[in-house]
Amino acid sequence: MDGNNVAAHRSRSQRLRRTGFTLGVASLFLLIGTTACQAATAQSAFDQAAGRFAACPDSPNCVSTQAPADDSEHTIAPLSYTGSVAEAREQLLAVINAQPRTTLVTDQAVAGGHYFHV
Repeated sequence: MDGNNVAAHRSRSQRLRRTGFTLGVASLFLLIGTTACQAATAQSAFDQAAGRFAACPDSPNCVSTQAPADDSEHTIAPLSYTGSVAEAREQLLAVINAQPRTTLVTDQAVAGGHYFHV
């Protein structure tokens, strides 16, 4: 290899290292940002001090017993159960865990019961 080829090879190698480093840093920031957003969303769904859930977003994949009655897209009746609260909780967890492609993200004790983020 002559001097020009060695210099070109070093220059190319340095550019590749810089590009790899830049991509690595960008990926790290993306991972941290995504994780922080998910954590913030899960934590803000139930306002413990107010004893209420956050309002549903405009998307149709959210339902709430606390949604206004005229919001037919988001309002549902509370689930009824027989037996103790502990038995009902265990039965509900069994149903949730039996569903395919379903993950229990949060199981949090709240005033008057439990909050499940599924």
